[in-house]
Amino acid sequence: MFQQAIENYLTTHHFDKLNLKAVLFDMDGVLFDSMKNHAAAWHEAM
Repeated sequence: MFQQAIENYLTTHHFDKLNLKAVLFDMDGVLFDSMKNHAAAWHEAM
């Protein structure tokens, strides 16, 4: 799932590879409302 999303992002933005300088974890949903994704993941897991 994540691999395909990363490949799509790289292709869309014309990057050859993913060269991360930092990673930001939004554990409480303040920066990004992830409830929709959380619900979809929960549904998929069940």
